[in-house]
Amino acid sequence: MSVFIRIFRFVPLLLLPLALMAGMQGGWMRMGSPVGSPEFAANHALLMIGGVLGTLISLERTMAVPQKAWRLLPLVNTLSIVPLLLGESHWAAALQSTTALGLALLLYRQLRQYNSSTLLLMTFGAILWLLGNLLFLYKGWVVVAVPWWIGFLLITIVSERLDLSKFLPTPRWAHLSLYILLFVWVGSLLLPFHSKGIWLTGAMTVFIACWLLYFDMARIIIRKTERYRYIGIGLRTGYVWLLLHGLSYFLHDREPYRYDFYLHTFFLGFVFSMIWAHAPIIMPLLMGSQRNPYHPFLWLPWAIFQVSLVMRLLTHIQGHAEWRLIFAQINGYSMLLLLVSMAVQMLRPTKR
Repeated sequence: MSVFIRIFRFVPLLLLPLALMAGMQGGWMRMGSPVGSPEFAANHALLMIGGVLGTLISLERTMAVPQKAWRLLPLVNTLSIVPLLLGESHWAAALQSTTALGLALLLYRQLRQYNSSTLLLMTFGAILWLLGNLLFLYKGWVVVAVPWWIGFLLITIVSERLDLSKFLPTPRWAHLSLYILLFVWVGSLLLPFHSKGIWLTGAMTVFIACWLLYFDMARIIIRKTERYRYIGIGLRTGYVWLLLHGLSYFLHDREPYRYDFYLHTFFLGFVFSMIWAHAPIIMPLLMGSQRNPYHPFLWLPWAIFQVSLVMRLLTHIQGHAEWRLIFAQINGYSMLLLLVSMAVQMLRPTKR
């Protein structure tokens, strides 16, 4: 069994770029690009959220677990990419639901062992992922599952930031206030989305972003140099995107760009900014290496990613569909350039 697990350890890392490229191609097709498969466009959300982000999180949470059988969870989730590429979204959602359930059980098991408040949050986040998948399987509409998927990623990321910042002298009342904000945020999901419930969700998101900007350790490491400065600026940029996402809840429903702004300030602006910021720490762990993937060149694709995302959203607001697609494609290629740059840095020979 252990040999089987070792052999398939790197399968998710090999399939993740495929899911990322297919998801990006599907997104471009939804904006008018003639290149790509209709299945990519139809399953864009499941490819990017469950396929890419779900696999990354399950990889991160299982890589240090002593019981190696748990490390099959990322493989199960990665296998959902295959039916997505073939247009079988319900089979893919079922596989991702299996991963979400397994992740929730693993985190609950760790919670009973270590009794950590951050593990409690992570467990709850995995449950939200599972609920979102089940809603999609029941309703067949991505739109009803998206708020729950946002909750999964938001709570997971915030709990990881809390865990990394636990040695900071943060006031007890500040920790308590953040837990209250997250509790009310989740409770707002039970209110009608197109009524006053959306205002409550938006207000809680704004407050959570402000909390992270003020209390997270990024405000300290941003003063350092090289890799730590890159991480600090990346984190604080992600928190600004989360703040913009919170403000998107207050836009009028009749604005044609509102839903795009709501989705991509979170999934691209916030989530991927957090991925790029954590990558110099997480990538060596995922690849079983002690190499440092940071290089000053990373600032170039990182800046292209941020600027192109801003321009993509601005051109949509102004109604320039062609430029919106162009900036979306630049944004996607900058993501690939970031991944390739880090991989090259990890694999290049060391100087004697």
